Amino acid sequence: MLKNIQSGIYAITPTSLRADELLNAVEDTLSSGIEIIQYRFDDCINFDERLKTATKLKKICIDNNACFIINNDYLLAEYLGTGLHIGPDLEDLSFLLTSKNIEFIGLSCKSNISAQKNDSNNIFSYYSFGPTFYSQTKRSETGEIDLKYVSENMDENSINIAIGGINSTNLSQIKKSGFQMAAICEGIYSDKSGIKERSKQLLEIWNEN
Repeated sequence: MLKNIQSGIYAITPTSLRADELLNAVEDTLSSGIEIIQYRFDDCINFDERLKTATKLKKICIDNNACFIINNDYLLAEYLGTGLHIGPDLEDLSFLLTSKNIEFIGLSCKSNISAQKNDSNNIFSYYSFGPTFYSQTKRSETGEIDLKYVSENMDENSINIAIGGINSTNLSQIKKSGFQMAAICEGIYSDKSGIKERSKQLLEIWNEN
């Protein structure tokens, strides 16, 4: 399904939004034309609440012909049959051998090109690199990645996604660097009002470049 995504903007929900506020925010995002949502949540939220929220979000995505991805919780993704995004710090990867219901898996590589090169079994459907710019939601002890190095060395035949600190002022740089998508959180959800308008603006910028 990822290969059919045309919008180029990968929306990531902020952990600060929950319940109806989150559902309404996602509705506004998808109504702009964005076609992919990642559900990111605070670790303190228990599985039952995650499941309740994710079930509703999945339906919203289905109704809008959008792709739904769950961040890091492979049990939840397996249960609901959704996409899954995992980071390089996830220690237990045994689920990769046993999963039967996860739709696809994306890997966060930070700046590690070798993580992509070593995926000889094509386990992962996409690779994200970042933070590309300073980000409140995607902090890194080593700071921002070398965007030029990553863009020149990533596999151009894979789906490559830039993440971290991306907004309307620097989005065109991401597109020109050869990434197929830009993953954005604060650039969309920094203010609960105007989500649809900001999302439309991001799509317009992406499509102009």
